[in-house]
Amino acid sequence: MGDWAAGQILPDIPRFYTALAEWLSCLLCMRELVRRYSGWKFWGIAGAAFLVQSVFLVLTGGLDGPVWLMCMAAAVFLMFCFLRISCGSSSLDVGYVCVKAFVLAELHSTTSRTGIANTPSSEDKKPKAAAKINL
Repeated sequence: MGDWAAGQILPDIPRFYTALAEWLSCLLCMRELVRRYSGWKFWGIAGAAFLVQSVFLVLTGGLDGPVWLMCMAAAVFLMFCFLRISCGSSSLDVGYVCVKAFVLAELHSTTSRTGIANTPSSEDKKPKAAAKINL
């Protein structure tokens, strides 16, 4: 059927980095919710969630097109499950934080992988004039 158009536009981000970014963004955004567990129970759940997320995304790395979109929806669902299991908040609150975490993860992994965040602007490339000292 041909190449999928978005595959030519979107950067090719390794799936492990995407899983790491999604997991870390869940941890970051989780601060807005009331955690259900703490200590070793929480970190056990968090470690299991990272393992599931990374294995799922690495195994589905070669997919493209509409199947890739369904895999990304499943990744968001895994993020939601991690947040819902870890936090005692309502599903609506968890859903809101999940969407925030997903957007944060995707923006971070895209900008850090493509170098958009590290690209100097044209102003940074101009040579700086020496400061004049008036006495």
